[in-house]
Amino acid sequence: MAETQENNSKLDGSVPLDQRAKATEKLDKCRKEKEAAKTKYNE
Repeated sequence: MAETQENNSKLDGSVPLDQRAKATEKLDKCRKEKEAAKTKYNE
């Protein structure tokens, strides 16, 4: 979902720059959480 939001904000020129940055930050956070969960699960 976060990836979709980021892609949509990049493609939509009417989205403000700060909103695009927030979408990118959210995506990075989700990816980090995913990796942390994956690591914990594999231990």
